[in-house]
Amino acid sequence: MDNIETPRGLRAATRLAALAGRMEASIAANLWDNGQDAYLIGIQSNGARIAAQNTWYPGLMADLLAMGLGPESSRNRSLYQRLIAEDAATIPAKAATENDVEHLVWCGFAARSAGDQPRLEGIQLKLAVATARPLPIANTALLGHICHLLAGQ
Repeated sequence: MDNIETPRGLRAATRLAALAGRMEASIAANLWDNGQDAYLIGIQSNGARIAAQNTWYPGLMADLLAMGLGPESSRNRSLYQRLIAEDAATIPAKAATENDVEHLVWCGFAARSAGDQPRLEGIQLKLAVATARPLPIANTALLGHICHLLAGQ
C-alpha cells in the first residue's frame, strides 16, 4: 500500500508545486503598488487595493516577506535599499524580545535576498547570540525561520 500511495502523493505535490510560479507572478503583478513602490498588503474581494501603512505589521512586514521569501528582482533590491536608507527596516540592537527576533528574522531574509551580506551576517550574529539562551518565543514558526537564517538557507 505504501509503495502505491507514496508516488501518488509525490505527483500531487508536483501539481501543487507547479502553482508556485503562477502565485509568485501574480504577487509581482497584482500586489505591487506603483504609486508607493512597495507591496500592497492585500486586495479585497471587491477589488479594493489595501496599501500598507507606516507600521511594522502588516505594512513593513509585507514588504520584507515579499522581498525575503519571494523571487529575487531588481525591484525588490531597490525597495530594500530604500527601506534601509529611510531606516524603515530598523534592525534591533539585540534580540531581547520576540518582537526583536521577528524584526531580525524578516530583515535578515530581505538582506539575504538583496545581497546585503554584511547586514545579513550582523543579523545572524545577533540571532546566534540570542539563541544561545532560552528565548521567550511563542511563535514556533519563527524558530524555524531562525534556523533557516542561521543555516544560510
